[in-house]
Amino acid sequence: MDIEEVARQYSMRELKPIAKKYGVATRCVKKIDIIKAFPPEALAELTGSGQDEAGLQGNAEAVINQ
Repeated sequence: MDIEEVARQYSMRELKPIAKKYGVATRCVKKIDIIKAFPPEALAELTGSGQDEAGLQGNAEAVINQ
């Protein structure tokens, strides 16, 4: 997902707690600038891409262990 798409999808009210969690300043800053400052982990948390990859990896390990 593109950064601009993420900015359109989420409001500042939704972005502020995540920004606080990762130490990104939110005062007098636009949404796009906050999202650009996010580390990859925060972007994965917003888009849900990290969870999908972890789920696939866990399923692969379960198949191998059988």
